[in-house]
Amino acid sequence: MTNDQQAIARITELAMRGQLDAAELACRELLAQAPQEHRAWAWLGMLALAKSQPAQAEQALRQAVGLYPHDARYWHPLSAALRMLGKPAEAETAARSALDLSDTGEHWASLANCLFDQRRQRETMSGDERVGSRAQALVEVAQRTAGEREHGRGRAFGQGIDGLGCGRRSREHARRQEQECRERRTRAPSPPPSRTAHQE
Repeated sequence: MTNDQQAIARITELAMRGQLDAAELACRELLAQAPQEHRAWAWLGMLALAKSQPAQAEQALRQAVGLYPHDARYWHPLSAALRMLGKPAEAETAARSALDLSDTGEHWASLANCLFDQRRQRETMSGDERVGSRAQALVEVAQRTAGEREHGRGRAFGQGIDGLGCGRRSREHARRQEQECRERRTRAPSPPPSRTAHQE
């Protein structure tokens, strides 16, 4: 294990123990020596998010995705930070980037939340076929994912996010949004399904 890997393992351990300030200090110490360490930037951003510091979270997570844009686990908290800052369009872009990299219920829920934030209920319910086809399954998938993590089957980085308290808030918000979506569907007729290329 390299020195950087050992440092990241230490940061993860501190965060999982709830020692957020110590974890942040460890991130900054690592970044002072290795400013290109994208995992440290990602952790720094998630720690800021856990402390309700979305501006600092955005700054750090943009560094992370700038250095390594291929990890959905960086885009997902960036989307959350942007939503907290009242930047729904940018949050949607980040959410879609996460979804493109990892097709999970958590990322679908994040995208749906961004669309709701922009008062784009029509797209959420029907215009975007991908979101519409997954809407009813979002909460169930998120809950199943959470259960697997709680039993030690989740990935370490994902467990770190839940340990910081970000995952539970996202699932609760998704559950509320799903209930609102169902209530709207009972009040309005469903639009006809869009024709796909293979149906033509």
